[in-house]
This record gives sequence, C-alpha cells and structure tokens, in this order.
Amino acid sequence: MAYSIMLTRTAQLPHNLGDIQGFSFTVTASAGVNMPNEIFRMYQQPLDPIAQTRTPVYDGVANIADLTNLPINAPTSTSNYHYRVAMIEVDYTSEIEGEETWERIQSDVEALVKSLAASDLLVVEDIVQFTAG
Repeated sequence: MAYSIMLTRTAQLPHNLGDIQGFSFTVTASAGVNMPNEIFRMYQQPLDPIAQTRTPVYDGVANIADLTNLPINAPTSTSNYHYRVAMIEVDYTSEIEGEETWERIQSDVEALVKSLAASDLLVVEDIVQFTAG
C-alpha cells in the first residue's frame, strides 16, 4: 500500500519587539493517502496551575502508535494531555533555527511515511493455538 502526505509551509514576516526579534511559520499537512492529515503531536502544557488553564505546545511528528492512540484536535482525558493536529505554528528566534526546524519536520514526516510502508511488510512469525478438553 502506498502512503503519502503533503506539507505546506507558510512563512510569516519577522516580528520585532524592541531589540527582540522573532520569526514564525505554519506547517499544514494535507492530502494524506492511506494516512491521516493529523500527524503533528501536541501537548497541553499547564499554563496557570491555580486557574487550571493550559496552552498547546508542539511535541513532534506522531509515530505509528500515536496515529492510533491519540485523539484528534484536543485531548480527551484529564490524565493524558497529548493529541494530534494537521497544522502547527512554529516560533523561532533566528532564520537558521527556523530552517533547521523545517528540515527536521520534513525528515520526521518522511520517517513516519516510511514506517507506515514498512508496517505493511510485517510477516507472521508465530502462530500459537490453545485448545482445551
């Protein structure tokens, strides 16, 4: 079975706050073939423990287990704050850091696609039968 997905990066202009310079871009996964578009793992990080508010943080590209175990777009449990989305925003402080992050995302997505394809090649190694009586 063939697997594929398309990544679209949308760069934003630098945003400066006084002497502090920052950059950001978004990445959207779309057109997934035999795989979901929601491949980015997010984590709801505690923001204010007193108010019990949380903020979403990008936690990497999902692995095969994440694709089957993590909910889409929001956590569904108060004990597991991980979930998956199809679009992320990445903030960074230098253009070099942004390019390195973009390259790492591409590499991780390529590894996910290859892992999905490799999972199709699994071969039955053991068959165990139990009978009673």
